[in-house]
Amino acid sequence: GTYGTLTIGADGSYTYTADQAAADALDAGGVPTWTTAAGNLGTIPDDLVGNHFTLAATDPDSQIVTFSMDTANTTILTNAGLALNGTTGVISGDPTNISGSVTYNFDVIATDSTGVNSTTRSFSITVSNFFAGATGGTVTSYISGGVNYKVHTFTSTGTFDAGSGG
Repeated sequence: GTYGTLTIGADGSYTYTADQAAADALDAGGVPTWTTAAGNLGTIPDDLVGNHFTLAATDPDSQIVTFSMDTANTTILTNAGLALNGTTGVISGDPTNISGSVTYNFDVIATDSTGVNSTTRSFSITVSNFFAGATGGTVTSYISGGVNYKVHTFTSTGTFDAGSGG
């Protein structure tokens, strides 16, 4: 690349003027290191709204690390009802309402403040219906005030098992 200008005079003298911006863009620094383990971050119930997980990475040159995803991976989290905060690494949101359990797999890129050094790591999050194991009666699900409800209606004698949620 071009990092400055060399000017040679008729008498053989010369001057070199460095392009400071180009020199600053050169980075011999290291790649960020993930402190969040790859793999499944955990399971969240589909009725839990808020901050769910925080991704973390450090930079060997003490630069600020930001987090990003390409369009395909952003879509995966969006479909789960979640979003990644690029500054804090927090994954938050209102998980998509589901009837069972769904695992969402996605990749996140950690980049240092130069934008030159980055590393990608694969994660997954499982979203599970709070009462996925509940059985008995006629089941109706509905949402009221942003809260998911599952109603088990018995028209005669029956047994209700609340599953893991009860």
